[in-house]
Amino acid sequence: MFYAFISDITELGRTTKTFTEAACRVEPNVGDVVLALADMGLKVNASELRHYARRHSRPITANPLGLPPPKVPQILTAGKRKNLPSYIPDYFPAMPDPHAYIRTPVRNTLEKEIEDF
Repeated sequence: MFYAFISDITELGRTTKTFTEAACRVEPNVGDVVLALADMGLKVNASELRHYARRHSRPITANPLGLPPPKVPQILTAGKRKNLPSYIPDYFPAMPDPHAYIRTPVRNTLEKEIEDF
């Protein structure tokens, strides 16, 4: 019984959203809910639903609190970056950390394929 209720509420929300988006709107109105209920096979008077939505004894929930901003990861550096040579314009990116190009073996893949042959 409980799962049928959850399924019906989910279907009502999904169908209401579909009718809202079909009308090129972002927020649903009473007409969208009435159309969704009619699509589910239920008859509802729109004025009664509007009156029910505007009742004064309606419980109001507080807005959810925002999440704290994510921490910015610190970039690890190894060694001191070199300045760009004079013939490279200043708008080019800076040189990478030295660990990226010092003591990194460079090997031509064609030479490796010939050796393996």
